[in-house]
Amino acid sequence: MSEVVSKVSSTPQKVSKKALNKACHIWLEFANAGYAWIRLMGNTYAQMLIPVVHDLYPDDKDARNAVIARSMDFYNTEPAFGNIINGIAISMEEQIANGEGAIAGDDITTIRTSLMGPLAGIGDTIHNTINIILIAIFTDMTLSGAYLAGPLLYIICRWGLFILISRVSFFYGYRKGGEAIAEIISSGRFDDLITAANIVGC
Repeated sequence: MSEVVSKVSSTPQKVSKKALNKACHIWLEFANAGYAWIRLMGNTYAQMLIPVVHDLYPDDKDARNAVIARSMDFYNTEPAFGNIINGIAISMEEQIANGEGAIAGDDITTIRTSLMGPLAGIGDTIHNTINIILIAIFTDMTLSGAYLAGPLLYIICRWGLFILISRVSFFYGYRKGGEAIAEIISSGRFDDLITAANIVGC
């Protein structure tokens, strides 16, 4: 890894907004579609990094392959709120590519492994709470006579919120890097969300 950093540290690299959007879109579309029993979401995570590594190592195929190869390990989290982990990881990949700090690829694996479980639990709880509320609203609408509008609005609202939460989480993680989780925890936002979920009954 030190060899890879030395090759690129003299020319600062930045992940473009286009590559970030593409990475986020890949995760949104394939997070639950690219499962493998050994890696679960690991394949999709590695696929998500392809546009990122092309920006970070445009002239170094070996460096790109090295990043993808070490990213194809076991990974499993809640896709929307857990997308903050992917944003953090990409921010760290950018630091490695530019030789900033003493970050190595193993540090990214450690961050992902440490955060995927807690964020899966929190994300699943909040996601299920939102889903229950939407089902209650649109079931009542359907039973009141909106037989087509009720189900369609449910699908639109559910997936619209999923996309919104996922994108906000992803770009927040990228902007804040490793500080993202500490900032959210210290702000008490997770506590408020979990309290609300408990009130609903999740």
